Amino acid sequence: MIDDQFTLGVEEEYQIVHPETRDLRSYVSEIMEEGGRTILRERVRQELHQSMVEVGTTICQNVSEVRAQLFEMRGELDRLARKGGLRIVAASTHPFSDWTTQQITEADRYHTIVNDMQDLARANLIFGLHVHVGIKDKQVAVALANQVRYFLPHMLALSCSSPFWLGRKTGLMSNRSHIFKRFPRTGIPDEFESYLARRRSRRRVLLIGGFLVFVGIVAVPYGLMRMGTITDDKFEIFLWSDLLVGIGLVRGLIIHFRDRV
Repeated sequence: MIDDQFTLGVEEEYQIVHPETRDLRSYVSEIMEEGGRTILRERVRQELHQSMVEVGTTICQNVSEVRAQLFEMRGELDRLARKGGLRIVAASTHPFSDWTTQQITEADRYHTIVNDMQDLARANLIFGLHVHVGIKDKQVAVALANQVRYFLPHMLALSCSSPFWLGRKTGLMSNRSHIFKRFPRTGIPDEFESYLARRRSRRRVLLIGGFLVFVGIVAVPYGLMRMGTITDDKFEIFLWSDLLVGIGLVRGLIIHFRDRV
């Protein structure tokens, strides 16, 4: 590994669907109770909607380790979903399911979001891929994030996979990104001169009761890695055949710019 850093952590959000109707089903609580918590432990999580399930790898040294963990977690989630007669699907939006019929997860965090954002939160029925790249030095992480942010539109273009919404062809290759941009603090992040400047910006948002949602690449402290990371939330869901290439691209870009900051 290069300088014992540039470790990887990857999260994916999946749909829970009925195999015959293909409609979304609210079933993530049952998946957790049926063995999700005991088998996958901290690597599986509920999200805002009960028809979504999120998985996250542990710290991985390379893309091969990410592949092995995602393959394992997808298989285990599929097994748990089949126990309820359902299936797991990897796609950025559902082509026809109505967000108004989706159940919200019973958790204080999600009730707060829905109470503050109302239908903007309820309609946020989208699924994505998050790639975390570990950087030892937080100051370097911010400098690298400033460089790589230029490539966010390119990364989105490579992964566009959400042309349908509510049974209609939207005319957009990435309808997901347009749905998500209704949230504050989304889109390409600001450029920060230092890690301290970013912390000050975060503090200002908190003081006015804002949301800390940064869609794109941003340097953040990531609990699992105990160091700064650069996180790319811009990707939509890839086909399995392209997924590892996209993850490797994020890591490769950051390594490329390491000697330029």
